[in-house]
Amino acid sequence: MVFLGVFNTAYAMPQSLAPFAGAWLLTVGVAGGAPDDDLLLGAAAAAALAGALIVLPIEKAK
Repeated sequence: MVFLGVFNTAYAMPQSLAPFAGAWLLTVGVAGGAPDDDLLLGAAAAAALAGALIVLPIEKAK
């Protein structure tokens, strides 16, 4: 049963922290009052690529 709690926390934590990270990324490179959408989209792309690369070795174990 402990495994389910750890799994739930690992699944819910990024979803809980993502809005705060997104808001911070939008305000990091603010110049002239315009939010830095390129930084936010670049970070999202990097996170998606990292997630895809982390999962690749797991499929090989089957």
